[in-house]
Amino acid sequence: MDGKEELLLEEWKLASELHRHEDSLTWQKFNYYITLNGILLSVLCVVWSDFAVNPNNPNLRLVSAVICAFGALVSLVWFAMHKRGQLYQHYRIAQAKEIEKDLKIDGEQVLDLYAKGLNEQRLISIPRVFRCSIQNLVSCLALALMIVYSGLFIVFLAL
Repeated sequence: MDGKEELLLEEWKLASELHRHEDSLTWQKFNYYITLNGILLSVLCVVWSDFAVNPNNPNLRLVSAVICAFGALVSLVWFAMHKRGQLYQHYRIAQAKEIEKDLKIDGEQVLDLYAKGLNEQRLISIPRVFRCSIQNLVSCLALALMIVYSGLFIVFLAL
């Protein structure tokens, strides 16, 4: 293997590591945002139970509105960060595919993991449609929570 091939192999390793790292970060962020939204919804339920007992307390409406506004903001940030991570992950996959095309030893293709759509950790074929649908579900969840918080915010302001 000459110097150019070694450099390409190192670039491929780096792109592959960054792709897997970004995928790991995606699920770490998912866990953080799900936990934060669960806490916000729990606090909101406690405030609602107090509101049911004392509906004339304006402080409870204000606290509910603030929690809903914060929840909508958190969900918007989650959506934006998720989309950014998804684009970065696609970029690293495309980078690894390009390197695979260029990396040939004695004129023969030596790597084709990304070209075949294989998952490196398990070396099984995962259709891109399935990978994209999970990413899209996470995006839809963030948007749905943002819509719910926004709707609740409007309801509490109207009360």
